[in-house]
This record gives sequence, structure tokens and C-alpha cells, in this order.
Amino acid sequence: MPTENLVKAGRDVTLLIHESSMSPEEEDLAREKAHSTSAQAIDVGTRMRAQKLLLTHFSARYPGMPPRQAEAAGGPLIGLAFDYSRIRLGDMWKLNTYLPAIQHTLDEIGDDEPMEIDLTKSQ
Repeated sequence: MPTENLVKAGRDVTLLIHESSMSPEEEDLAREKAHSTSAQAIDVGTRMRAQKLLLTHFSARYPGMPPRQAEAAGGPLIGLAFDYSRIRLGDMWKLNTYLPAIQHTLDEIGDDEPMEIDLTKSQ
């Protein structure tokens, strides 16, 4: 968890990118492993008065979508970051419209072997 000094230093930030490795029920494990739960990350974003909060670094122990809380009134716009995703800051509100399609894709490939992609080859 960030220190209160960091929360104060980041006050009114436009975008906070925060790791969210554990589910809200795993606060003790998160503390033990020096990680944050999604609820803790959202709390930090709210206390910082961040306009937007991008959650990332989800645990590989959870296949599919990471757990998500509803955005609190007056809190930051919350989005989920995935590997290789790119988005413009002004378009961040669109992220949540993609979640059903992402969930469907993750469900489809859920039990398959990990896909290896060679990024050195040009298309």
C-alpha cells in the first residue's frame, strides 16, 4: 500500500496506475506479499482524488477477469489494464464497454495452453 505521503503527493492526479494483485477478501495475503487488493487500490485512488484509476498486475492465480467493484460516486473512473492494451487517456471511459467481449474471449481460451506469440516477426 502506498504511504500517506505518496497519497498526498499524488493529490488530484489525472491518472493513477495502481497494481491490484489480490481480491478484496485477501487483504492479509496482499499485506504479506507487499501487494494491494482491488479495494485498497480504489481506496487509494479515491483518497488521492484521482480523476482516473487504471488497475493492473492481476494475479495469474485468477483465470479470467479480475474482480471489479462498482465506481463510487465522486470517485475515479476505473478501468482494467491487460497485457498489450493501449488506450488514450480521453478514451478511458470506453474501457468498460469492452469488458463483456474480453470476458467472452477469456472464457473461450480459459483452459487452453498458453498461447505463444512471436513479436519479432512482422505481419
